[in-house]
Amino acid sequence: MAMKYLGETLDIHYRRIDLAFPHHEYEIAQSEGATGKPFAKYLAAREHLLVEGEKMSKSLANFFTLRDLFGERV
Repeated sequence: MAMKYLGETLDIHYRRIDLAFPHHEYEIAQSEGATGKPFAKYLAAREHLLVEGEKMSKSLANFFTLRDLFGERV
């Protein structure tokens, strides 16, 4: 899907740290095998946001929306 909309090589691939292995290695191998080109120019990973020491998630209902953060201006 990414190749369909963004081309064969991505400028930046931004990934979640918990999916680093093996998910992203498979994704990179499949893309580079299919195209013969680098998957992405830059790879970046993010950690989870913590709220009171716990991972922020919908299931824990400990998340904030932009409306929460900026009031009703959004």
